Amino acid sequence: MKKAFVVIAGLILLLSSVICSNNVKQDFYGIYAFEQVCYLSPFSSSTVWYLNKKMVGTKYTIKSDLFKIESNNIYNPIEISSPKYVKEEISTNVSKLADIGSFLGTKVECQYTLETIHMRLYVSSDYLWIASYADNTDDGLEIIMYIYKLSKTIE
Repeated sequence: MKKAFVVIAGLILLLSSVICSNNVKQDFYGIYAFEQVCYLSPFSSSTVWYLNKKMVGTKYTIKSDLFKIESNNIYNPIEISSPKYVKEEISTNVSKLADIGSFLGTKVECQYTLETIHMRLYVSSDYLWIASYADNTDDGLEIIMYIYKLSKTIE
């Protein structure tokens, strides 16, 4: 009887450690390529057509110890060592210029904010999007400037 109890307790500990360790790894880590513009703010001086053309070849490295955007066409490289991805629930108290549900639908499960560069990652089981936002409105609500859909590449 004691042996059965010890075996069951050991299995429970093993199972709980496996479950907890799976929660530590983020599913969105990887190397991504720009796929398409999903949303562009009406305040932008650019067009969706122009950005879709210029962003081709842009590479995003999203890891626990590195966030990096590399582009030959439009951006100066952005590199953040030891980024802090702050997991947040998607807010329902938003302006029409920041309503992720209307831009991307209900596929988005959660968001991760990189406050230092005013960017967010929107994650679903199938997709990853990156967005730039501004929070300098009079009413304190945010404005999404753009949302790009990313596709995972082979590392």
